[in-house]
Amino acid sequence: MIRDRLVAWVGVLAVMLATGVGLAQVEPYETDAKAAEAFTELIKRYRARPAMTVTSTLTMKLLEGEETAEAGEVKAEITYVKGVGGIVKIRDFTCSFADGRFYAVHAETDGSYYREEFEGSPYWPLLINFQDIPYPHLALFWGESSMEDTCMQVQAQTPNLVPTGVEKTRDRKGRPVKQITLSSPNATMRLDVDPKTWLIRAMVHEITGGNMVQPGTKRVTTYTVVNKTFDKPLPREKLAFEPGDRQRVDLLGALRPPRTTEQPMMRDVAGPGNLAGQAAPPLVLATADGDAVDLEELRGKVVVIDFWATWCRPCVAALPLLHEVAAWAAAEELPVAVLTVNTMETRPGVENPADTRLEKARVFWRKHGFTLPVAMDYTDETAQAWGVQGIPSAFVVRSDGIVHAQHTGLGAGYVEEMKRDILEAIAALEAPPE
Repeated sequence: MIRDRLVAWVGVLAVMLATGVGLAQVEPYETDAKAAEAFTELIKRYRARPAMTVTSTLTMKLLEGEETAEAGEVKAEITYVKGVGGIVKIRDFTCSFADGRFYAVHAETDGSYYREEFEGSPYWPLLINFQDIPYPHLALFWGESSMEDTCMQVQAQTPNLVPTGVEKTRDRKGRPVKQITLSSPNATMRLDVDPKTWLIRAMVHEITGGNMVQPGTKRVTTYTVVNKTFDKPLPREKLAFEPGDRQRVDLLGALRPPRTTEQPMMRDVAGPGNLAGQAAPPLVLATADGDAVDLEELRGKVVVIDFWATWCRPCVAALPLLHEVAAWAAAEELPVAVLTVNTMETRPGVENPADTRLEKARVFWRKHGFTLPVAMDYTDETAQAWGVQGIPSAFVVRSDGIVHAQHTGLGAGYVEEMKRDILEAIAALEAPPE
């Protein structure tokens, strides 16, 4: 039933806000010049403001034929201070960032806090720690400098959006708006912009394909926005974080209370593209060092396969953790092989032939000092065969060739979950039959 799927998606959305999902790129629509100009101006206007606070409330509904089911509200409060940093409040998390430091606390564990250092835009620690916070204002305030990259960041669930239309129209209250439309093959996003202030009044994001919805179903997310602007920057002290008696934790996920059965991690959420419990698809690829790998030849071992790309920031954050898992398996003398697969290196509008992809992967691997084997998915066909819709995506395959678990994105408990899945995959075949 559509209502059952909506309940599941509300759970997935809640998990996304904490653990995240990143989606693969597909060929984009052609950019409309006037729409690109309007969206570029929108970005410019937002980033030029001394300071502002945006309260953005989203509601989500699923539509299938004549059936409609609607979820409850999810609210975020985003405070931007030009050249300084900001504060993002979402669910029970409060994140603040200034002077190259990112802090986070959770309302239910006030005795702890998380901190990390970052360079450049605070958009990246937000993305890496939460990955799929579905609030476009984060990209408008702190996204990359180019319009094209900001488009990729504006909605992490559909990163191939490009400006395709702009028109003068009226909103539901009859007020004039400049409506900017961003589109991709599976989604559209419409931004209703006040033509005088260049502030967004409302947004609608529709997904009609990909792994985010089942065939024949449309997911519609509607945003209502309340803006509060300031004529001068807020005092730097407003963004300051004082730990007090709180204890620092090493992972953002450690701030959350222990999860219950009603709060599954992403690997427990069944959905389109999930291979858990199925036979692993074929995987035969050349490696970056001139060798080759065939998954069939690794039978008898648990195989961990991670799909990644050099441009993917969550992938870059996950790879050292994957090496940590591999080192643990080796130290424990477990029958485990860990393999990485470079895929989806071609970005929209960028020529990237096989030899360029190979050199890029080799340089990236040397730069970071990684040692795990790298298989080259030059055509992205292997990722497609495995149903990879977003990266990083990792699969744990049992020694009999059955996929035991699948991870999409970078959850806070990545290492421990991966270790648990490996041990479970080994135990699954060692346990006596019932």
